[in-house]
Amino acid sequence: MASTVKLDLAKIAQLGSKGILLEHSQDGEKTGDLMIGKASLVWFPKGRRNKGHKVSWEQLQDWLTEQPLTSATRPG
Repeated sequence: MASTVKLDLAKIAQLGSKGILLEHSQDGEKTGDLMIGKASLVWFPKGRRNKGHKVSWEQLQDWLTEQPLTSATRPG
């Protein structure tokens, strides 16, 4: 099960009005897009352009802190 993510940056990697768009594919098939903005993240499943699953940064932080810690190395 190979997973790939493509990054399409707005002009500058700064969360402006367009934000950052990540395209996710698994086994060569697109599964959806993740739009990262200043106020929230929105997951658009494959084939959806106008409706997605939206979560605020606060909601994401709450969910992530409920997950167990794991060993990882933070880049730079």
